[in-house]
Amino acid sequence: MGYRSVLIDKVSSGICVLCILFIGFAATSCSSDTEEERLGSAMLDPVITIDPTVSTFYGGIATGLSIDVPTPAMMSFRLSNDDGRYAKTWDSVDDYPRKEPLRPGIYLMEAFHGSVDDEGFDRPSFYGSAKANLLDGQNYTQHITCTLANAVVRMEYTGESLSEFPDIEATLHSEGGRYLRYPADETRTAYMRPADIDIYLDLTVSTGEHISFLAATINNASAATLYDVTIDSHTGVGDTPEITVNAGNEVTTTRLTPEFIAAEAPVVQTTGITDGQTLEITEGDIPSTPTGFLISGAEATALILSTDAPALTAAGWPRSIDLTGADDATLSKLTSLGMKITRSGSRITAVDLTDAIGNLRSSGSIQTFSLIARSAIGKASQPAAIAVSAAPVDLSVLDISDVLMGVNIVSMKILSRGENIADKITVEILSGNPDRWEPVEILSATADEEKNGEWDVMLRLPELTTPQAKLRVKYLGQEKANTTVNVVSPEFTLEADAFAKIAYLRIKAERSDMIPLVTSLANIYVNGNLTQLTVRYPDEGRIIVGGLEENTDYTFTATLYEPSAAADHFTKPVTIRTERTLQLPDPSFEDVHTGLKYGNLPSGGRYSQNIVDIYNQQNYASYDYFLPKSWANVNAKTFCTAASNHNTWYMQPSAYTITDAMDGSYAVAIQTTAWDLSGQKIPDYRQTGQPYVNYSRNIPQIAHRAAGRLFLGSYAFNPSDQSETYKEGIDFSSRPTALNGYYRFIPSSADISDCGIVFIEVIGNISGADVVISRVRKELPAATGYTAFSAPLSYADFGVKAKSIRVMFASSRYFGSINYESSRIKTYSDPVTSTSLGGLLWIDNITLSY
Repeated sequence: MGYRSVLIDKVSSGICVLCILFIGFAATSCSSDTEEERLGSAMLDPVITIDPTVSTFYGGIATGLSIDVPTPAMMSFRLSNDDGRYAKTWDSVDDYPRKEPLRPGIYLMEAFHGSVDDEGFDRPSFYGSAKANLLDGQNYTQHITCTLANAVVRMEYTGESLSEFPDIEATLHSEGGRYLRYPADETRTAYMRPADIDIYLDLTVSTGEHISFLAATINNASAATLYDVTIDSHTGVGDTPEITVNAGNEVTTTRLTPEFIAAEAPVVQTTGITDGQTLEITEGDIPSTPTGFLISGAEATALILSTDAPALTAAGWPRSIDLTGADDATLSKLTSLGMKITRSGSRITAVDLTDAIGNLRSSGSIQTFSLIARSAIGKASQPAAIAVSAAPVDLSVLDISDVLMGVNIVSMKILSRGENIADKITVEILSGNPDRWEPVEILSATADEEKNGEWDVMLRLPELTTPQAKLRVKYLGQEKANTTVNVVSPEFTLEADAFAKIAYLRIKAERSDMIPLVTSLANIYVNGNLTQLTVRYPDEGRIIVGGLEENTDYTFTATLYEPSAAADHFTKPVTIRTERTLQLPDPSFEDVHTGLKYGNLPSGGRYSQNIVDIYNQQNYASYDYFLPKSWANVNAKTFCTAASNHNTWYMQPSAYTITDAMDGSYAVAIQTTAWDLSGQKIPDYRQTGQPYVNYSRNIPQIAHRAAGRLFLGSYAFNPSDQSETYKEGIDFSSRPTALNGYYRFIPSSADISDCGIVFIEVIGNISGADVVISRVRKELPAATGYTAFSAPLSYADFGVKAKSIRVMFASSRYFGSINYESSRIKTYSDPVTSTSLGGLLWIDNITLSY
C-alpha cells in the first residue's frame, strides 16, 4: 500500500480527480465486538471511494494543490450498530470479513486515515461514513466516500508586505490545536483542524520596533475547504502603514499607528523553568520549584492555554481554553487536575502548573503547556512554553502463582524501588485477542517488611481462554514489567436444544459456581469444527450457536482451551437434529374468499331535502369485501346481522382486504369501530338552513367499542347473550426467533396516542400441560406509509418443543373483553359517513425468522 500524490489542478464536468477502488476482504479484526450480532444472516460489502476534492471557501473547486491521498486499502474501518450491541474496528478495510453474518438492523460504517488533530504541513487526514439498514437474509454493497477532514490554509505574502517590513511571519492557531509558524518563504499548504483559526503576525516595523498581534481569524473553517490567505501592506491615511489580511474572503486591516506600535502588549513568562528548556522529572513527581506562567504588561483580555499532555486531556483537561472566559465547571476540572490561578482583582497574573505536572505520565515524547495573551486592541505576547520530559520508574515481577478458572485469584511478588506503588501501579492482561489488553482488579498491594523493595500483590483475573496468559504491570500508566500466568481448567458437560437455525447449549458442572465461567469461555465445536457464531448468557449457563441449517443433524463438543491447546480436553459429544423453518399460513393474505357482503345498508337516519318537514332522503352503503381464508376476525361481532337496527352507525366491518398492498394483490385492513346490537332508532333530521347537506346530522348513542382483530384460529359470536368464543392458534412444531412484517397505522382523532398491536405466543408442553414458552406484545405506532416491524421471540424453557403458535393483530392497544374495550377505546363519530371509527391498521407480508 502507498499514498497517491494527487495534483488537483483541472476541473472537468464539475468534479476533480477521483479515485475509486473496490475493496477485497480478509478475516482479521483488531478490536472487540458483541458476538451476538454474528447470528444473523445479513452480509455487508463496503466499497471505499477516496475523494480528494477540496472546495474553495466561496464554493468553487480548489486547484493547484498536491495532496498525499491514501489508497482505499489504507483506510481503517469501523462498524457499529444503533443499539450499541456491536462495535468493531479493523486497521484496514481489507481485513473486514465479508462473510461474517450480521443481525438485521441499522449500522454505521466509518472509514478513516490519519488524525485531524495532527496539524501541520504534509499531514492530510481523510474520513467518510455511511449508514445501512441491513435486512435478514440479504447481502448489501455499501459505498462510502472519504473526504479530506482538514481545513487547508495556503498563505501568500505580497511583495509590498515583504519590502515594507524587515521581517514578517505568521503563526496559525486553531481552536484546540497547535501553534504552527508559517514563514514568508513557506510554499506548502497547512492542514488544520476545522474550527476557528487565528492568524497572528510577528513583524518588525521600519523604525526597529517588534510587534505581535492578532491579525485575522478564519471563522468556522470547514473540512475539505481551501482558505487562501493573503498578507498585504500599504500606506494609509496620514502615511500610516496598514497590514491587510484577506483570509477566506474576510478582509481585516490593522493600522500600525504610532499609538498601536507604542501600546503595551501583554507579556507571558515561564517560572520554574527557562522558556525553551525541558523540565526533566520522574513521572508522578512534582517539580521542586513552583512551575507555571507569569502574566504582566497590558491586561490580557484573552489568555489561551494549549496543552499537549495525553494523560491530562484524557482526564478532561481541555486541549485549548481561554482562561479569562472559562466557566466555573471547567475551572473546577482544571483545579482538580492540579492548576492554580492567581488573580489581582479580575486580572489573571499567574498560572501555577506544579501539581498538574505531577499528573503527567511518561509518553515517550516531550509534553508541553503553551500560553499566549492578547490585549483588548489585539496585541499579543509571544507564546511561552513549558516542556516536560517525564522519566519512567523501573519495576520487575519476581514470582506469580497459577490460577484456577472460576476462582481467578493470583498472587504476584513485585520488586520496585518506587514509593507507595500501591497507589501508582495497574495490571493488565492480554486475553484471547492478541491486540487487546484488559485491566485486572488489584485486591491488595502490601510491602514486604522483611525484604526491602518487595511487594506482595493479590489480583483477580478475568475469565481466560488459554492455558497461559500474559500480564503486564504499569506504573502511572506506563508498562514496566510483564510475566506469564498458568491457567487450570475445571471439568464440565453439555446439553443441547435444537431450534431451526440455532441451538441452545446448557453447561453442566459439578461446582455450580463454575457454570458462569465455563459459559463465558467454552470454545464450541460443531461437527468437529470450531465456531465463533455464539451468544453467551453466563448467569444462565446457556450458549446459543448460530449458522445452522434446518432439519439437519449436528454434533457439539466444547473445551475451555483454544484450538492449539485443546488436545484431550473436549466434552462428551452431544448430537441433535434441527427443526424446520415453518412459515405461517398465507402470510401475504393472497388466498381470499368473499367474507363480507351486504347491499344497501342504511347509513345514518332519514333527512329532509330542505327546511320542510318532508323526510324523503336516506343514504345507503354497500359492502363486498374479501377476507383471507386462513385468518380469523371479529366481523361477526362488529358487523352482526342479528342487530335490531341495521345501520352503518351500529354495523361496521372490523377486518377486510385492501388492494393497496405492500406486495402482491392484497393486504388486510383492521379497523377499530363502534357497534350495537340494540341500536336506538335514529331521529329524522330536518335541515336548519342553507347550505343543505346530503346526510343526517343526528348522531346516536352507540353501546360498544371494539378493536379490530386478525388472528390465527377461529371466532364465534353469540348475539343472544353477546358472548365471544376465541379458539386461537394453529399446530406448529418449530420455534421462530422473530415475527416480521409491514404495517401502516392511522390513529383516530379521538385518541391519537393509540397504536396497533401484534401479539404472539408459542405454546409447548411441560409435564403433560400446555404452557406458553414464548410471548411478545409489540406496539405499532402511527405510520402513514408501509413500515417494517420485527417482534423478537425468546425461550426460557430449555428443551421444550413447540406444539402450536398464536398470532394476533389488533387495531388498538386496548383489546380484551367486550366490556373492557367499550370502556377504554375511543372512536370518532362522523355524521358524513354515519360511522364511529377508531384507529386503522394495515398488515402485509408476515414472515418468521429463525
